[in-house]
Amino acid sequence: MVGGRWWLFVASTPCVSFYDLIISHFYLFNPLLALDFALRPTRQVSPYPLPYHYLRHHPLPNSLEVRASYDPYDIHAGPRLPCSEPEGFYDAVRAYGLPLSLIDLDKSAQDNVPYQVKTVHGLTEPFTLSGITQQGGPFSPLKSTLTTSMVNHWLHDSLPNDDRLYFMSRQGKLDKPHTPDDRLRLHTQMVEAMDDSILLMPSLKAVYTSALHADRFQAAYGWETNWSKSLLYATQAGELPATIAMPSVDPADPDSNAIAHYPVAVTTDFFDFLRVQINDPTAQSEKILSDFPYPPYLSYQPLTRSSSEELDCLVAQRVHEYLGFPFRFNHHLLYAPFSHLGFDFRSIARLNDAAAVQGMLRDLNHHVPAFRVMARITLADWTCMLNDCQGPLEGTVARSFARSKRTLPTAWITALDVLRELGLAVRLTDQSHLFTGDVALRHLVRGLPPPPTTPDSLVITNLERAGITHLHQVASWSYSGPGCASQGARLIPHPNLDAVLRRYSAGRDWPTVARWLGQLTLEDLTRAAAGILRGSRSRDGDHRGHHGQHDARWTLALPRKVRQDAAEWLIRAAASLSNTPPLPSDEFANIIASDASAVDRSWPFCEASKHVTFAAASTTSTLLMSISPLDRCASSLHGEILGLISATLLHLHSPQQSSSPPTLFTDHLNSVRFVDNHLTLPSDHYKPPSFTPALSLYTWLFDLLARSPTPPIISYTPAHTSSTSLPARANSFVDRLASSPDAHSLQNPPLAISLPTFTLPDYSLHSPTHGYIESGLPAFLSSRATALLASRPDIRPNLSLFRALYDAHAPPLHPYTRASSAYSAAVQLYSRSSQLDTAFTRYSRYGDCSPWCHAGCAAVETAHHVFVVCPAFDRFRQSALRDVIRDTSEQLTTAKTTPTLTEVVLRVTSALFSDSSEVWPQHTSRYYLGTMPPLQNIIRFPDTLDGRRLLTRVVQAWHLASIRLASRIWGEYKRRTSSRQPYTSPTFDVPQHLTYLLAP
Repeated sequence: MVGGRWWLFVASTPCVSFYDLIISHFYLFNPLLALDFALRPTRQVSPYPLPYHYLRHHPLPNSLEVRASYDPYDIHAGPRLPCSEPEGFYDAVRAYGLPLSLIDLDKSAQDNVPYQVKTVHGLTEPFTLSGITQQGGPFSPLKSTLTTSMVNHWLHDSLPNDDRLYFMSRQGKLDKPHTPDDRLRLHTQMVEAMDDSILLMPSLKAVYTSALHADRFQAAYGWETNWSKSLLYATQAGELPATIAMPSVDPADPDSNAIAHYPVAVTTDFFDFLRVQINDPTAQSEKILSDFPYPPYLSYQPLTRSSSEELDCLVAQRVHEYLGFPFRFNHHLLYAPFSHLGFDFRSIARLNDAAAVQGMLRDLNHHVPAFRVMARITLADWTCMLNDCQGPLEGTVARSFARSKRTLPTAWITALDVLRELGLAVRLTDQSHLFTGDVALRHLVRGLPPPPTTPDSLVITNLERAGITHLHQVASWSYSGPGCASQGARLIPHPNLDAVLRRYSAGRDWPTVARWLGQLTLEDLTRAAAGILRGSRSRDGDHRGHHGQHDARWTLALPRKVRQDAAEWLIRAAASLSNTPPLPSDEFANIIASDASAVDRSWPFCEASKHVTFAAASTTSTLLMSISPLDRCASSLHGEILGLISATLLHLHSPQQSSSPPTLFTDHLNSVRFVDNHLTLPSDHYKPPSFTPALSLYTWLFDLLARSPTPPIISYTPAHTSSTSLPARANSFVDRLASSPDAHSLQNPPLAISLPTFTLPDYSLHSPTHGYIESGLPAFLSSRATALLASRPDIRPNLSLFRALYDAHAPPLHPYTRASSAYSAAVQLYSRSSQLDTAFTRYSRYGDCSPWCHAGCAAVETAHHVFVVCPAFDRFRQSALRDVIRDTSEQLTTAKTTPTLTEVVLRVTSALFSDSSEVWPQHTSRYYLGTMPPLQNIIRFPDTLDGRRLLTRVVQAWHLASIRLASRIWGEYKRRTSSRQPYTSPTFDVPQHLTYLLAP
């Protein structure tokens, strides 16, 4: 290509591990799959080669150098210009099977196009050209992408296996796989952006061959390589000459056998890629000092946690400077939600945490195989090479990997820090390799307790010398069927294996190994893979092994099909045990109905949760079940979908099958639309995003519909109507069943089922308190961080308040987010941080004033004294009290409450702004902190929707009156004390011999 360059990468071994390299969006067997991801703003990336935005995210040469310490290899590379030859685009259209009308459209768009050339003297006269694609035009990137992608396929077809570069884990490279991920291999040969290209090859011979193929390809379309701008980058390659001759063809006759050679410079320390000096800090620093244009990032990259938290502090500092209060507020309160006495500012740190965790999960579950495979190769090496064969994402890792940035993606290290801080884990939901025995014995013993309980390394080495490397070679599981306990599945050593091992030194160790295997359970192996049996502890100090006993971690080792069969068996068993009569067969023929119910359950000093039940009914059976209380993230949505699943499953196994499909009625319109989209739209057009709520349940439902010979037609019917139609009556039947007192009984609850794990993505976020988190990950991480922050006793206002004793209603948002003047909110921010500059505060910090009340009271001037006790502000308190009593009385009158309720509420209202042991939990009024007395604990409001709404309105009216009164009192206080002399730091003379300490 004229003015273009090729960068050539050479590796001396065909099998290398490459942590940070993520291959293209565009893979071989479906060349059009990822075109949407191949085009990036400001930079166009060819589809099959490595995407440039990921190379900027993960430093390519650094990673190659790290891997070169294990397997020496060389590297070489080269950029080029986008193509302008239209025939290349036309050939790509034909090769990929695109509509030929695209060629006709392009030809018509390029016929007789007027052009002008810009010179130093201005624009030339217009002239017309045909068949030329304008450089930088809107179609040029797409046409270049399609055209250059063909050379990648050509190289793949032309190069022999020995000339191909494969990426795999370290254990895979040694041909000693520990887990199935160690058998993953990823082949790549080309990295390409619009102006640069890189060839990755395992030998110098492969570089010659691939360069000649690429040069012949581009010459066929009229491009010519500028070899003077090309470069060969080599790492750990030994002695190399300053230049190496690279083969090239005659651009005028690319089919000729005549080969010319051009010298290409060789470098071993740095190279230029996309106009960036890679591994050349001197050139980079000089460029930054001379001119630093803000770089246009192509992808969102998480920061380190320390950097994001520092940005939060800087934002809080700017807010403090704007408000003008003397003492700085607690920045944690600025970012805490309103329900935790915060102000709900957007926190950069929490956005960054969510981006890091989401990005890692996206990589591990990526829908493009190349990304997914490379991410799992990275995780496999992280597990076995850096973390002693224990899962680093299971929440049991205590060490920091901050020093491993050259071998691990920085965003993954940040994500691990977030998981460790919040007590969360990312679990592999398909650990069936433990059940099938496809796991290395050496991998197992590293996670189990040390000898004498577990065989030592020498015993495993002796077995390996005898050809015994994996669990399935020595034992198999004894499994009694669905529903068995974790201790029911045990290993049984293979018989007669001792006779085979007699010829080896492992023969004398076999009896000990056999006894050890007989003691292992699936629970032992899953906990060992997570690093639990090593004695790791969770963030709160509890042994993580206790969590494995109630969250059924061991079931992840069962194959997905076994888990699905067990769940379906449980639903069918619950239906067979139901004593509720089914729908009348004479009226409701070919009709099925399902519904769900969710009620809030709150306990003292515990986070509120929902109890979710679901019901299904047909003319042959009925069903009532609940979702396990351990799945605290469950909602009515999960109940509605489980109702549809149960109804479809009962129809699938119904003894009375009709030739026509039945109608399944539900009042959940969202599910009806979601299922309709799935069934009516082509699968290649409708792919629900991974963050779809309850996607695992929908996947289960779609599987049942596909398995049913006459799948039910899911239809919508309104709920709670007076209609007497069959759909309305069927819905009313299951609604009464799901919401009956027996359904939500604490003494005799219905049979519970856990949310399925067999349809979850391979890697899912897990919380020991909420179960698996499928969607709403940013909100969950934020709430988790807030809960941990609120539990810290050193965070204001926790030092002076027991938050659980006060009202838990969220405050009204208007004074914090919509009010034209934010003075009330500003006073609350500093008051809750204990940073109001009262006399006592200034005295305790500066000693520049008297701590006594400025109004002459015989009391220390604290915030409580100013807002509650000081008689100088009685008129403000009395005025606010009259207003809030009037507003509360009007609300109670409108709601037509009982005289007793009205009397008690008004009596509590009258004590809002004064100390009262009957109203305030700590005997002193705290209204100036925005906290309200627990009215629901003083008198019980009706447990109805109207009663709950009335309670919320009353508490929010109190809150508004309280923060307005606090702002009025503080404003008056500042007006009265404005004449107080500001504090100035005392000065003193420094001895002459110490003045050097004050030098700037």
